[in-house]
Amino acid sequence: SSGINAEYGDEMLREVIMLCKTTSEGQARASACELLHALFLVSVANENSSSARIKELYDHSLPTLLELGCDSNAVVRQIFRELTFQIIHWQTGRAKDSFILPHVLDGIQQSNNVELRKFCGECIEEFFKWSIKHSSDTMSPAVRNILKQLLYCADHPDISKQLAAATAFNSFYRTFREEDVLVSDYTMILISHLLDAYIKKNSSTFHLSLLHLTRIVTTKYELFLKTSDSRLLPRFGESGTLMDLTKHVFTLTFSCDQHVREITRTMYLKLYHLIPGCSNHHALLDKFGVAALPVVSDDDVTCEQLTGVLSWVVWLADNT
Repeated sequence: SSGINAEYGDEMLREVIMLCKTTSEGQARASACELLHALFLVSVANENSSSARIKELYDHSLPTLLELGCDSNAVVRQIFRELTFQIIHWQTGRAKDSFILPHVLDGIQQSNNVELRKFCGECIEEFFKWSIKHSSDTMSPAVRNILKQLLYCADHPDISKQLAAATAFNSFYRTFREEDVLVSDYTMILISHLLDAYIKKNSSTFHLSLLHLTRIVTTKYELFLKTSDSRLLPRFGESGTLMDLTKHVFTLTFSCDQHVREITRTMYLKLYHLIPGCSNHHALLDKFGVAALPVVSDDDVTCEQLTGVLSWVVWLADNT
């Protein structure tokens, strides 16, 4: 077959997608889903299809495939979950640029569809894992493109994109943490973006991401005792080292925001003793200098600022 590459094929695909999404008649919907499955496989498998044609097919069909992959009907759900994973496996081994990834990230942003968000999280985990499997090393464009898209969303002013980035990372962090090159290059900038996002919105999704990243740093801390030319630099510090991170989170431990104080204090207590020669707070504070300590001015001091500093004094005393 020449695939779905004619006007008739396009029109047929549109009609089949409409039936899959809207019909309530069980047999008609089942038949439509089977036909959509077959039409999509034929087109994707066609080696003569142009890159632009395949992208057009994905843009038109993939949102529906993702929705059907988390459908309430168990048979439909199984068919399209397997199809979606097959597409991911196929494309990660062939394409430099992903036509799938943007749709998966869009699905993660759907706040009104919990099942879709969950399924898209599984998809991005599969995408990341298979991109590494199909690559000779972790410097491959496919792997880096996933993290590039993740960083774009994490640093985007739209909170839904930031949450999508955190959700995506939480889905594949177990694979990420096993790749030392990726850990060294991307961990600090991910912490920077997601901590900034958490400061703006105290979401449990960001909180979980920061805990995962902190655990990665404590396990692989030797990677961050020195600088790296390939490391993407965070907003804090000049080199993205463990010292830079620890000093940054320390300055946030007396934040006015209770949630920010709690997460940064948790991070600080896990990090500071990993710095050579800093087995206690006093040794580390000597390295930080007085500029890192909280300052409360008599002018325009707020109750929130005062509460943050007083809470910090008690916390530091309790953990000394």
